[in-house]
Amino acid sequence: MKYKRMALAACALLLLLSATNLSAVLTDEHPRYHQHLERPAYTPCADHGEDLLCSHLPLVLIDTGGAEIPGVPIRSGGSGREDDAFTTTADGSTLLRASVSVVDHAEGNNHPTDTPTLQSVIDIRVRGNSSRYFDKHSYLVRTLTNDGAASRDVAMLGMDAFDEWALHGPYLDKTLIRNYMWYNLAGEIMDYAPNVRFCEVLLNGVYQGLYVMTETVSSGADARLKLTEPSKDTVQTSYALRLDRGSGNEVKNIETFSQYALRNLQDIDIVYPGTKWLTPERAAWIAQDFSDFEKSLYSYDYDTEPYAWWEQADMSSFVDYFILNEFTCNYDAGWLSTYIYRDVRGKYKMCIWDFNSACDNYSHPVAEPQHFELQYNVWYYMLSKDEKFINAVIDRYRELRQGILSDEYLCAYIDDVTAWLGDAVERNFSVWGYTLEKDMLSPAWRNPHSHAAAVAQMKRFCIKRGAWMDENIDILRQYSHESKNTSREHLLKFYQTFEDVKDRWFDGLIITGAPVEKMPFEEVDYWDEMCAIMEWSKTHVYSVLYICWGAQAGLYYHYGIQKHLMKEKLSGIYNHHVLNPYHPLMRGFDDNYFAPHSRYTEVYLDDIKKHDELIVLSLSDLAGVHIVAEKSGRKFFVTGHAEYDRDTLAKEYFRDINKGLNPKVPYNYFPDDDDQKTPPFTWRSNAHLLVANWLNYYVYQQTPYDLNHLEG
Repeated sequence: MKYKRMALAACALLLLLSATNLSAVLTDEHPRYHQHLERPAYTPCADHGEDLLCSHLPLVLIDTGGAEIPGVPIRSGGSGREDDAFTTTADGSTLLRASVSVVDHAEGNNHPTDTPTLQSVIDIRVRGNSSRYFDKHSYLVRTLTNDGAASRDVAMLGMDAFDEWALHGPYLDKTLIRNYMWYNLAGEIMDYAPNVRFCEVLLNGVYQGLYVMTETVSSGADARLKLTEPSKDTVQTSYALRLDRGSGNEVKNIETFSQYALRNLQDIDIVYPGTKWLTPERAAWIAQDFSDFEKSLYSYDYDTEPYAWWEQADMSSFVDYFILNEFTCNYDAGWLSTYIYRDVRGKYKMCIWDFNSACDNYSHPVAEPQHFELQYNVWYYMLSKDEKFINAVIDRYRELRQGILSDEYLCAYIDDVTAWLGDAVERNFSVWGYTLEKDMLSPAWRNPHSHAAAVAQMKRFCIKRGAWMDENIDILRQYSHESKNTSREHLLKFYQTFEDVKDRWFDGLIITGAPVEKMPFEEVDYWDEMCAIMEWSKTHVYSVLYICWGAQAGLYYHYGIQKHLMKEKLSGIYNHHVLNPYHPLMRGFDDNYFAPHSRYTEVYLDDIKKHDELIVLSLSDLAGVHIVAEKSGRKFFVTGHAEYDRDTLAKEYFRDINKGLNPKVPYNYFPDDDDQKTPPFTWRSNAHLLVANWLNYYVYQQTPYDLNHLEG
């Protein structure tokens, strides 16, 4: 295959930017049939008349005897779809008995009049949750024996033999290639992704357009998900589950821990094993088994060997699923059509499905600024809090960006597939051309009104999204960084992440300290996340109060003012002089006041004076600069710890003694420097006054009514 055969050339000719030489990352571990690379392109047919279809693509001819295929929505007349019904056959069945003929000459063109390469009796219905409402329908096809009495495995269009197929009709996707492309790319890096083949479809002799024949997510002895078949001797079994709107089937639709705990509001259905093997007892065992896995994600006492989630799940599968769906902004993933499976002898794995709405084809635009969506999924919500998982995501993403997720590779792949489809694109839109005039995305300007515009739009998205993820992938570390002083349970219960609030606007923000001041800023493992928050605050927060290390970080990020290591730790209660008593932040302060400090580093007064935008409001002869204000009132920097309780310095002092650090007694803190005596609370009123002034004058009074247009 092209993307594999040229691996060595890719290594030797690294600077040649094409899909071919970027194939080095596609290993033989996951062989994949890319139809557009294996099949010849279209060559003009001999002169046989314009009325005869001639295509280099396989032809799928469906004959229903004139009967309508069931599954078409019947509108209830309400605002939603919950009460809609769907058409059935004349006898009330949801499936229609029909026949299919396939014309698939691998080395030449195909015509409807050619001898079929495959014929089969089938059951067929309209499929899809949202797509069944489109004018161009997609279909579920089940192949049967000639008498229709039993299922029949067939090698449809050269894919592994099986008895169930999804015939996807791209409609919302004006490029026509999203599912084909992303299933194939996923198949190069994951253990399994559905195989796909382009074809053109005729229904009762009438041309229907370009379709993608797709494997459904199911299992067979020699096909698709390689799952061990059930045994009659035990209820234990391999299984595959689908997170979606629910089938309503009492046996297939199960309840698991995530639903009991109200972590998940979607339904979970068993898609394997099928009806033949799925007894109520086996379904109950599956529900319990999967609940145990969900508990391992949500119960931190399970976060140890051998109960750690990664002992039960294939991390690489979860990592790749996350990256592919985040890169494409496939926002249905994790909520709808989400598949997870497990062999009875193996670990849980994810299976990708449905990229129809991906790559800026979602009904609503991707949120700006862009963000990561999948972490809100019931399982990924907890995975995103695991440092081991996040590090694996970041490392894997960097690797894939050098190969199949590079701009060059993706754009070349899109161009190659589009060119190979050739005249089939024009034929499709000769039937469905009016769809290009339909505004199915909002706002209206997002809708491409030509095939070329749709292709260009997807390429622009891939480039833009890749650039954003390159810059922001490390932000994911903030969700997994472990707090040393606060339990995960407490943080989850009472706190929100930056991702939860970044699309909102705030009057005020406090960024406080951390015991990392000896480290260069860039070596702090969450420095990138800190920078992202500080940059975000320029346009989403009116006034920010930076405290201690947070003050040093803010001065460094916004003004390039470096911190400096002192000879010894500064710890104690220090006297400060108010330099600007008329500044609103200092109103009510005595000329001299006390405040705690506890740090190893300092900023120099002379460095601050170099910036006209900054004002030094107070300082200490011993502790140096204390309060610095930005003239705009948008930022304040406090190098001390006005927020400290009476005993905070004492706790730090005794902690350092227990560590064998031999600390000095905090300056001016314990009476007579006797650490057995209770320290007086000499800074409480000043601390309250500082925060009260900031809230009153710079959060309440000056904050504009509309924060949506803050200037950075």
